[in-house]
Amino acid sequence: MQIPCDVVQEYEIPSGVTTVRIEAESSGASGHSSIAMTLQIPPGATLRLRLACLPAQGSSDASNLDGLNSH
Repeated sequence: MQIPCDVVQEYEIPSGVTTVRIEAESSGASGHSSIAMTLQIPPGATLRLRLACLPAQGSSDASNLDGLNSH
């Protein structure tokens, strides 16, 4: 399956849930990489996840993700 790029998905946080853990993992010929993040979220809030593909050499494109922090 090919990865979708620039996809946003929203989830409502159910009551009683105050923490969400996000995990990502990749492996291939060049090695293995993984990351995990735990977010504290108030019950009833909306969690917005964005998956964005960045070009291999385009470090300036990382600024496109900064928009997520302004909401």
